[in-house]
Amino acid sequence: MQHLSLEHLAISDIAETILEFEGKPYSLEQYPMFKAIFNSNYPEVVMRTGRQVSKTVSMAALIVTEGSITPHLPMIYTNASGSQTTSFSTSKLDPFLLHSPIVYHNLLKGKNAINNVFAKRFTNWSEIKLSYFSETADRVRGSTGFHMYFDEVQDVLMDAIIDA
Repeated sequence: MQHLSLEHLAISDIAETILEFEGKPYSLEQYPMFKAIFNSNYPEVVMRTGRQVSKTVSMAALIVTEGSITPHLPMIYTNASGSQTTSFSTSKLDPFLLHSPIVYHNLLKGKNAINNVFAKRFTNWSEIKLSYFSETADRVRGSTGFHMYFDEVQDVLMDAIIDA
């Protein structure tokens, strides 16, 4: 990775240092409540928010940041439907991955990198597997992830989540 001194920075500060979104440096200035989530050491975090508060964009930023700074980190992102998962992959993750020069040039350009709708792998071997629950957990079952992100959980059948 391009040499940056990131050792003493909080995860939220690293995100604001390495990420760009919609042609501008990524910032949590308008969303200070997410800094605590980025910097949390809790093994489980639940975000129960209103609509249009940048929850999904912030989740994408956190996923990309954690995968960027932690080699060999398997992560799973799940949503209620294939179309929602595809939308997250192409309109939230990809802008961070493709338009953040530090991430793109250091983690996505290499023979081992993968950037598909349902699978992302960085050159540091961190992986983002994207799936959806629809009616059963079969799509997610068997996948390994150190971190698992559920989005739009109100639309997922609880039996599918419990079954996973």
